[in-house]
Formats: sequence, structure tokens, C-alpha cells
Amino acid sequence: MTNIKRLLPITYILLLIFLVCGPQSAARGEPLDRKEIDADAKWIFHIDFDAGKATKVGYKVYEDWLSHGFAKATLQDVRETIGLDLLADVRGITFYSTGFEIYGGVVIVRAKVDRQRLLGILDGNATHEQTIYAGHKLHTWVQEVEGLKSEVTGCFYRPDMVIVGRKAAEVKTALDVLDSKKPNLADSKSVLNRKASKGTVFELGASGLSDLDSDKIPFVSPVIRHCRAILIDIGEDDRQVFVSARLDTKTIEAARPIQDIIGGFLAMKRLERADDKIFIKSLDGMKLKADNDTVQIDWRMPGPAVMRLIEQEWDKQQKANQAE
Repeated sequence: MTNIKRLLPITYILLLIFLVCGPQSAARGEPLDRKEIDADAKWIFHIDFDAGKATKVGYKVYEDWLSHGFAKATLQDVRETIGLDLLADVRGITFYSTGFEIYGGVVIVRAKVDRQRLLGILDGNATHEQTIYAGHKLHTWVQEVEGLKSEVTGCFYRPDMVIVGRKAAEVKTALDVLDSKKPNLADSKSVLNRKASKGTVFELGASGLSDLDSDKIPFVSPVIRHCRAILIDIGEDDRQVFVSARLDTKTIEAARPIQDIIGGFLAMKRLERADDKIFIKSLDGMKLKADNDTVQIDWRMPGPAVMRLIEQEWDKQQKANQAE
């Protein structure tokens, strides 16, 4: 059997900590429920698996890439090891954090799980401990992936929901939000409290970027340093794949230069790949607009055209890997 700890370290950690001693259930995938998110959240990332599988592109990805070869073998390994079908059983996952620490934050997972198999895995972990917090059973253990050891805490909140985090304190706070003991995002004035675009599969939002310490977080780009918040929706609607992004800048003066930077990057790509008709066509669906202290990016393209683009880029990457 393939070593899925090596192949899927992040996924394995998240799924293994389903630990959760509850009955199996058919969870219902749905858009992000902001009542389940802490009002103090600084960033959120939500994946609606059901919405993704319902899209033309999502179905094509499943048919062409996930139903054979390496991907199929990996999914089978996960299924045999922890009894979870990633494509059928997981309906939605939400990540969020009240800060920008690299290993901070919690994960809310909606899925159908194999209780007995997961409990058996936990029973085989000598570091596994159980505690009670506010009437909820918490499971904590040390997980090792690729030589990196870290403590993980999880709680089975209800039959269709599991809360997971590396810090027990953050899991406890998340439980307080769900129990209405702490304010939630839906009742806040946060820029993250918004309605995502129709057909959204991936939703990403970050606020409080003005407070980021670029010395401590090396991935902060010059563009992000001049933003207060970033909101991104990716999905499919009316047979069109779309990406909708909004950048709220710190000042009105910063919006136009950021638009110029993005526009310049796209212009450079047009020159680099002038003979690539599929790629150039994809750029035609991009619209940029700076208005006061906001930069709006909207991109739309028919699903079949997106699949041709993805297949082309995939083939190029495969050839590049083989050449190394």
C-alpha cells in the first residue's frame, strides 16, 4: 500500500482527526455558514465539495484525473486506511483563524465517517488522551508526518460536523462560537461577513492585513502590504467558470498602482505566450477595475475552454517533470 502519510500529509492529518466517536451520517454540503465562524476571524477558506462536484469542470476533473492512475490509487489508499471516500463522503471543509500564525486556526469538516475504524486508529496511538470541555469530548494526540511531530485536538460536535485544530485553546474557542457563547461572524461588521457569488465552490477571505508583520510572515507580497482585505470567490455559474476578487487597499492612492501591477503582469504574459491561442483567449475574459480604494478582478470563461486550458497546462507540467 502507498504511504499516504507521505503522499497526503495535510489531508491525512485533517481526516485522521475525525476521531470523532459519533454515528455515521450523510452530511449536507452547503455554502459557508458564517454563524459557525468566530467574529474575530482574520481569514477564512471554505470548500463546498458538493457544489464542486456539481460543476461541469469538477465532474470533468473527476472523470479524467481522479478515476485512474496515481490519483485513483491514492484515493483508494485513503479509503482502505481510514474508511473515508474523499470524493463521496466529504461535503464541505472550512478553515479559519483569528490570527496569521502559520500553524494556527481550526478546521470545520462536514463528512460521513467510519466511526469504528477511526476509533481503532486512535486507540493505536499511545499519545491519545480524552478530556471534557463545556460538555464536549475532546481528543488530543501527537501526530507525526515526515518527521514533524505536532499535537492535534479534535471534537465531534454533532453527527455531521468535526472541529479540528493544532491548538486545544483554539478548538475550545470554536466550540464556544458554535454554542453561541461567543460572537459569530454573521453578526459582526467584519468585511468577511458577506454573501459569496452564486455558484461559488472556493471562498477565500482575509482581513486585518494592515496589521501583518512582513518580517515574521515572509510570503507577504508588496501588493498585500498595501491592502486591508482580500476577498476571492471561485466557482461556476451559468456554464461559466469564474474568479471574482476584491482587494480593499489601505489608501485611494494605492488602488490604481495595484491595478497597473496586475495589468502589467497580464500584458507580460500575453507577450510571453503570444502564440498560445488557448492561453491568450483565457486572458480575454479578465476585467480589471480600480474604484476609490478598491480593485476588482473578474474573470469568466466557458467550462469546456477552461478544461482545455487546464489539460494543456497539465501536459506541459508533466513534460517538464519528465525532463528533469
